[in-house]
Amino acid sequence: MYLEPAAVKERWSKGSRAVRKQVMDLWMNTLFLGDEQWVAQNRVTGGIDEIPRLDPERVQLTMNVLRPRSRGVISKVVSRPLLFQVSPRRADDASVMGAQIAQEVIHWYYDDQDWEDLREDQAWVTWLGGTGITAVEWDPTAGRMIRNPETGVPLSTQNGRRALYEGDVRVQVLNVAECAFEPGTRNAERALWWVKCVALPPEQVKEMFNLPETPKPDAGAMTSPLQWRLLDTREQQQVHTQLTAVFTYYERPCGDKEGQVVVVVGDERVDESKWPFPFTDRLNIAVTRETKVHGRYTGDTILTAARVPQMALNQSWSSIVEHMKRAGNARGWVNQATSDLIEEMSDEPGEFNTYVGPEKPFWLSPPQMPSWWIQQPDRLVGFIDEQLGSVEVVRGVAPRNVESGLGLSILSENANTAISGLVKEQAAAWGKIATMVLQTLEAKVTEPRVAYFPEMPEYELPAHQIEWTGKDFCGQTRAKVPLDAVQPRSQAQLQAWAQAQFDRGAIDVRQYARLVQLPEQEHLTEIVDPDAARAQRENFRLSQGVVCLPEDFDNHKTHVAVHNAFRKTERYERLDPDTRALVDDHVKAHEQMSIDENAKAVARFEAHPALGMAATAEEIPASLPAEVPRQTEPAPSPDPSQFFDPGGPDG
Repeated sequence: MYLEPAAVKERWSKGSRAVRKQVMDLWMNTLFLGDEQWVAQNRVTGGIDEIPRLDPERVQLTMNVLRPRSRGVISKVVSRPLLFQVSPRRADDASVMGAQIAQEVIHWYYDDQDWEDLREDQAWVTWLGGTGITAVEWDPTAGRMIRNPETGVPLSTQNGRRALYEGDVRVQVLNVAECAFEPGTRNAERALWWVKCVALPPEQVKEMFNLPETPKPDAGAMTSPLQWRLLDTREQQQVHTQLTAVFTYYERPCGDKEGQVVVVVGDERVDESKWPFPFTDRLNIAVTRETKVHGRYTGDTILTAARVPQMALNQSWSSIVEHMKRAGNARGWVNQATSDLIEEMSDEPGEFNTYVGPEKPFWLSPPQMPSWWIQQPDRLVGFIDEQLGSVEVVRGVAPRNVESGLGLSILSENANTAISGLVKEQAAAWGKIATMVLQTLEAKVTEPRVAYFPEMPEYELPAHQIEWTGKDFCGQTRAKVPLDAVQPRSQAQLQAWAQAQFDRGAIDVRQYARLVQLPEQEHLTEIVDPDAARAQRENFRLSQGVVCLPEDFDNHKTHVAVHNAFRKTERYERLDPDTRALVDDHVKAHEQMSIDENAKAVARFEAHPALGMAATAEEIPASLPAEVPRQTEPAPSPDPSQFFDPGGPDG
């Protein structure tokens, strides 16, 4: 039995009242970041009012430090892209292959649905309100339309409201004001139900649910004081009132209840369905918190604590500027007898006034303010930085008396601990999201689908696509985001470490450029090591089935090393047998040509012993292969094409 619309709204009302304080913090923090900082909560009405100005002439400045510091924090949190890993839970070949397919599919969804943009939105929502909710939903209107295989006529739902589609998963980020859970729940992800409420244009709601009439705009009654204050003009407020509230109720299966999804618009239930997900032990959400609070699913944010010193900073600067306006003007005094020479008074610096007396003209300096009063704004900014973890080294400013790179790295690492909790929450949340997506796709996708990947020459990956269904996962749907892959790191520290490895000869220029993420890596490799660059291009073409012949001018030792490194990658393992054989034959050709060149060098050395050590150093390699024959005349160089099967991929 599906829940009635009135019951859905009642549960929403109860759940939203339980997080009233967290919602108010979200509104206030958003206003403070938007330069609306002379506001206060009205304890009577529960809204947000502007602080009244008793005297319009008084100065009220807003020196917003929270916004630039918040931008720096969020930029560090999302500085490194997400990386998903799907590890097989069993060692059989089917499980290993299923995990590889699932990992490629989840990366395709990551790119296709722009999860990186959702991740940044999730970070901002969590930073502002202390709690962020990311929902995984099944959209039955996504994908290709299902048609009758015989007539080609589109099929429709049982109620005939809309056509049938294949469906697909969607990921949506919500703030704490848009969600309601069971009051008192300690773990929102394991709760029995939750309600989502979003405001959308009426015409869009009509199209989404194929309604016969346009629903009434009823979202104005639930508009928060935050939303009203952020709307600048009366026209914007008028447009905002023309929105319709859409309630979506999710209840997971429990006991003898099958679970359900109910969508309510106005007083009508416009859509209902059974629980669409294969998992029943949790809801279809992942929660992130900036600062965890024991005993409740919502968290707090340090941004709330930083509002108080931000208000004090505004008052301090307002007092200083007001003093500069009223008492900071130096004035000169002259004899009253010369007053007819003075024009009208003004507020310009150095203004002259008249006085009675025989003394000569003199200057009257403004009063000197105490040093603590002048230094107070800097102290407040330092306190805000300490609260938000935005110390000097994080902003790229070298602290005084710290000059060594190691010292700066240690300070940077310690400063990153302020945001490490949020990074850890994000990594865990996106691992849960990817797992729920894979589980849903495994259960829902029965028809073949295609995941397309563009070419990535910097990683020797050509454009390719895979055809998959949910069965191809073989139950390998447990995904995670390694914390080390997304944890912010110092680029200077990484470059110093890579430089040390390069100086020791442990890595080459190509590996160095990839480690430090230098731009234009391909051009750098072509300049420094053209043979390695040519070998990389050959790897790219060989993996596409294109025959590449070695040349006499190639440095075969370098080519063999680059090709062997490619043969140890997962990309090579996924190539079809014919393409792998093409790569193997290409490497054998380079090896044979290297042996022949060594044999020629030995023959020249034995034929001209007078060349001595000079010939040895210039022509003979430092170490010869054991299979190089000692012969007086060089053997004829073989044709590289003999190592390739004419009936291979290129025919």
